[in-house]
Amino acid sequence: KKGVVHSNLAPSSIFIEEDDDNFERVRILEWGRAHWDPQVVLGRQVPELSRFLDVVDDRDQKYVAPEQHQPSSIASVTWDLYSLGCLAHECVCLCPPFVGSSALGLQKKSQVAQQSWSVEPKALRRIGSCVWMLNHIDPRGKSMEELDAEVKVLRDLLANVPEQQLREAIRSEHQHATPPDLRLFRTSNDFVGIIETLLAKRPEQRFGDCEELKVALAQLASDLESLPESLHLALPHLQDDLVPSEALATLDLRDAPLSDFAARYLAKFASDLLAENLFVTGGALPLGLIRKADTTALQLCDRQLASSDILVLARALAGMSKLERLDLSSNVVAHASKAAAAATPAVPDLSGLEELTHALARLRVEHLDFT
Repeated sequence: KKGVVHSNLAPSSIFIEEDDDNFERVRILEWGRAHWDPQVVLGRQVPELSRFLDVVDDRDQKYVAPEQHQPSSIASVTWDLYSLGCLAHECVCLCPPFVGSSALGLQKKSQVAQQSWSVEPKALRRIGSCVWMLNHIDPRGKSMEELDAEVKVLRDLLANVPEQQLREAIRSEHQHATPPDLRLFRTSNDFVGIIETLLAKRPEQRFGDCEELKVALAQLASDLESLPESLHLALPHLQDDLVPSEALATLDLRDAPLSDFAARYLAKFASDLLAENLFVTGGALPLGLIRKADTTALQLCDRQLASSDILVLARALAGMSKLERLDLSSNVVAHASKAAAAATPAVPDLSGLEELTHALARLRVEHLDFT
């Protein structure tokens, strides 16, 4: 509100106070690089504070907005919003979006050519826009402890890169590379959308100010609180008790119409559900059978399974490495419900089929029935 731009947000500048096991009190430290107008903040001009040499290189490059390196760039709250995006990214996957890993591929080329090392945008694009995802850290089917071990390996590799070369790599990645896809990690895809907005390359594509960000986060919190109580009972990470509950025989959500958010959330965490059978809009999805590693066939015909059911199924199929036959005949997989298929047959809902397509591309299904 006072127009103060911190410009140096990083883990070292965020201090969280513990108060009766409540970590809601957060203090921001390290204001030495802040940009602010004494006239606005103090009500008078202070010439000694109005101008100073701004050296961006002393900041932690992993959290610096790409435009901060431009000499003509004017301090803006969007700098801090970008840094918050980097921090949020690290909270999700234990690693900032850009850590200089492109240097691991370019350093060897530089040594062979015996030339001074630098990261050029074209070279970065040749390596790939997502510079560390899956090459060094693969979240699929991993616990946070396993991910932490992979992050430590990546950090050890980066420790062997000369400091100046690493800084140049990080800067170039901020400017030209695409952040890793956090949708592979265990967090709400709606939260991922907020992080992606914060990490937009162009400042005008980020949130306009902190108030806009607060509104988006408040909406996400409200959506999470509105999830059906039965879903809380079936998802371990939504339970207050650290001891997970036993699996439910049946989780029936047909009598509690799901919001769009709840449907997306259910699909994202389908493989975590502590239930043997799940009813979303149609018949039962046999989660217990799907979780068995040796299952080779799924007979799901004539169950009135609709698009929302298929969204959940697509996610649950991820671990079925031995699945050979999938029978989805006599369902309404391209519509929101059986009633919708009858009322508006020419207006499909293909969201479930789209996700199922991605899931099947990673499996070895030999027989698929959609008739």
